[in-house]
Amino acid sequence: MTKIMAITLAIIASFAVSGATVAEGQNQDAKSIAIDATHAKTNYNPYMGLQRRREVLIKRAIRSNRREKIQERRARAKARAEARAAKQAAKAEAATQAPAQSTTSVAPSVSSGSVWDQLAQCESGGNWSYNGSSGYDGGLQFLPSTWSGVKPSGYPDYAWQATREQQIAAAEILLQSSGWGAWPTCSAQLGLR
Repeated sequence: MTKIMAITLAIIASFAVSGATVAEGQNQDAKSIAIDATHAKTNYNPYMGLQRRREVLIKRAIRSNRREKIQERRARAKARAEARAAKQAAKAEAATQAPAQSTTSVAPSVSSGSVWDQLAQCESGGNWSYNGSSGYDGGLQFLPSTWSGVKPSGYPDYAWQATREQQIAAAEILLQSSGWGAWPTCSAQLGLR
């Protein structure tokens, strides 16, 4: 029985040695596969020159940098859009909470037949809604730039859109700063200067 045990031990030992050799071979194969995978990631080619490898790596770095910049731009654009949406939401909320106010201011009433009616008759034929091609608007013929400079807050953007009273209120502001010379021809005809 000892002879059988010796033979059995010899067979087991031979399998162990051959198994170790096989395992070592498998480890070598695994290492070479890992190295090949690493080289594949870096576009390694043993036949490629060092300069070409550098160029490939530089191009990869540039592409990566571009991707990062694009992602940053998208993130900034998204942040701006969110900020705009929040601002608009805040405006909408403030508008709903604010008490309802008239969008146009009320001008003081002026009696009919006043000097302003006479001036409007001369300037625009008495048409307080005049919007002609001359570039002057309203009954008192305001230039749009003059109107926007003298109109009180809340008045329409153009003189022809304003009421008679609003135009007269703006004209009184213009009269204080420029005098009757703001209407040179008609104020002279009416003897106002």
